Amino acid sequence: MEIIIEANLLPAQKLSDLMMETNEIIAMTVASIKTLKNKSADVNGKSHKKLSN
Repeated sequence: MEIIIEANLLPAQKLSDLMMETNEIIAMTVASIKTLKNKSADVNGKSHKKLSN
């Protein structure tokens, strides 16, 4: 999407809401992956590791 804006194919205003929603979806996906890793570690008897952002 950034390339589309930089190439002046669409104005940034038209993509800003889509970019914000995409970032929110990515953040939720990363949070889910971290949760699954922590739960997997619990099931396997491993200690929690602090996952960095």
